[in-house]
Amino acid sequence: MYIIKHIHAGGVLLLSLNNKVLVGLPSKGIVVARTGDYPYVYHVTKTYRNEKGCPTNSKRSIGKLDKATGKLIPNNTYYEFYGDHHEVARFVTAGEIHEAGVMFLTHWMFSRLGIDRMLSCSFDNDKGEAIQLIASYMLREGNVMNYLDDFCERSLCGRIISGKMASRIFAGIDNIGRMDFFRQWVAKITQEEYIAYDVTSFSSYAEGIVDTEWGYNRDGERLPQINMGLYVGRTSRLPVFYVTYPGSIVDKSHLPSMMAYNADLGIGGVCFVMDKGFVSTANLEYMHNEGHSYIVAIENRYRAARRVLDEHKKEVRSSRCRIDKFGIFGMGVKDRFYGVTSTLHIYYDPEREAAQTSDMYRKIASEGEALAQMTEATESQLKKYRKHYTIEREQGGGFSYQLNHEAVDALAENLGYFCMLTNDSISTEEVISTYRDKDVIEKTFDELKNHIDMKRLRTHNDNTTEGKLFCAFLALILRKHIENALSDWMRKNKFTFERVLRELAKIRSVSSAAGRRLASPLTKKQRDIFSILDIKEQDVELFVKSFHMA
Repeated sequence: MYIIKHIHAGGVLLLSLNNKVLVGLPSKGIVVARTGDYPYVYHVTKTYRNEKGCPTNSKRSIGKLDKATGKLIPNNTYYEFYGDHHEVARFVTAGEIHEAGVMFLTHWMFSRLGIDRMLSCSFDNDKGEAIQLIASYMLREGNVMNYLDDFCERSLCGRIISGKMASRIFAGIDNIGRMDFFRQWVAKITQEEYIAYDVTSFSSYAEGIVDTEWGYNRDGERLPQINMGLYVGRTSRLPVFYVTYPGSIVDKSHLPSMMAYNADLGIGGVCFVMDKGFVSTANLEYMHNEGHSYIVAIENRYRAARRVLDEHKKEVRSSRCRIDKFGIFGMGVKDRFYGVTSTLHIYYDPEREAAQTSDMYRKIASEGEALAQMTEATESQLKKYRKHYTIEREQGGGFSYQLNHEAVDALAENLGYFCMLTNDSISTEEVISTYRDKDVIEKTFDELKNHIDMKRLRTHNDNTTEGKLFCAFLALILRKHIENALSDWMRKNKFTFERVLRELAKIRSVSSAAGRRLASPLTKKQRDIFSILDIKEQDVELFVKSFHMA
């Protein structure tokens, strides 16, 4: 049998009666009554005399009696009354088979990354183990907690947690524990490197989440949302830290609040890479004054950027400025931008110019066709066409139009050019190389939303939301770490990450009188996957054997 200790607000709970789980019969406060073929056990909640003066009681069923052992087969209600004080024995029948591969992998990776120790330090051993189990489930199955107990039943793990108990675990993951974990995690994975910073949002129907507000919805949904700011390391390619905040706050407004966590987390000696949505004089001055380096994209229409482009447009296209690695041209100009002495790196990309030119003339043709079909139009309807066309109103409500060649030529002059701003003393090539790696955070958001299935929160209050996002963050670390190691092998063998997990789910354990063992040897693909991760077949065997039979 497996001995599983129940943990307060974070332990074992079964959705229904399970004959493989037996607990000791409570010594008092119960009655046993036979219903049909089985004796059921009830917890007495109140004793009193009825209208006739006869003694009676109110009671709730806590399970049924196992005749062979004299123990109780508990139901959900049992844990409401006795869950904090009783050990649960999960009996395993000889010949029983469990999936072992995915649980082994997540157990191994949590240990290798030191996350198991960090969680035990930030919370406690039992809660830390429960958090790891939920994160493993989210990695394998996604965001819906309804099937968590089924996952526990079929997997080789030391406890059974239901969706209802998962909510209690989420509520018990407080901010103090989370921040303590983040400090340990940051110390482990961030040295002197670049950190990509970006924001995403999570839509929700729930009314009990305080930070859920209407704002710019990145998924195009007409729903309120909460926002998440996330750091991802360029070198490690792993999530570093996140914070949530109200959905109505725009990205650039929240940046100083996000950066305020850096000192507490011990984040220093790094350069932040961000897109143009975070740019403002106040933000860049704040970061510079706080000693933070940054690389940020700048709109060409920014006045200082236009001035630099006009002055150096021809110079940047010189062969002296070619960056062979990327097939583009670039140069840096040092000056004062957004109130900070920094370097504006301007780039010219011939392929980008060709694509943008094609798109512009396609749009111009489409606008011309739309104008040709109009007989009358309001000024607001015509406004969007005036960028490329000269439009004159005529008597009677009609209008005439013609292509504004001067305006189109002026727009075409800046096609193919783009700008990056940094207060760090690095080369033009390193700036663009670093910025292009920023897509790591966009891919991370995509995996969090679509593969770990967090596009919808599926929570109803603040406490469970924050706890669930923390477990999803841990699942995301696991996914990215494994994916980073296996990326070349996956590409060569045309494997998705989900297919890797399905392959490992085929690794099963079987119980016997002598203990647990692997049901069959590992396949070549399984050995190849583990070999890349520096895992031996003996490691899997030892994990399986560690689950002792009674």
